[in-house]
Amino acid sequence: MSDHRRVPDDDPRDPTGPLTLTPRRPAEVPPGREMSTLLDDFHYVHWQLLQQRRGLADPLPADVLVSTGLAELALGAALIDRLQNLRSQTMADVLAAGGSLTECAAAIGLAEEPPDTLSGRLQAWAAAQHEHGLLSDDGYRRIVELATSAGPSE
Repeated sequence: MSDHRRVPDDDPRDPTGPLTLTPRRPAEVPPGREMSTLLDDFHYVHWQLLQQRRGLADPLPADVLVSTGLAELALGAALIDRLQNLRSQTMADVLAAGGSLTECAAAIGLAEEPPDTLSGRLQAWAAAQHEHGLLSDDGYRRIVELATSAGPSE
């Protein structure tokens, strides 16, 4: 069972609300949660831990520190997952607009990676999105085609 602290009168099903989450697993973060709110959630628990590390606040009980630390880890993992999904979608958009895998690799700091590695990552992302019903058959085929046909030219 997760340990959630909520702002009074807040609905946990509302992805835009000011709910301060303290999840223990990334799966406990509502999937429709707005990125800005998710960042606020992360900042809230990170700031609590930072204050504890630096002695800027009264010490918290060990169980609260554990809960807060796990929340920071879970929220961080959820943020990373969201950002990776956004990155993959943006790469597909860049390829559809005529950009290259080499340009995409450079833009995400993977310029040393061979283009086929990035192509494989994009195809794997598309397959996972398709498997979970988040990408249509046509969308999946389009991204696979883009990933395999986009040349490495700059």
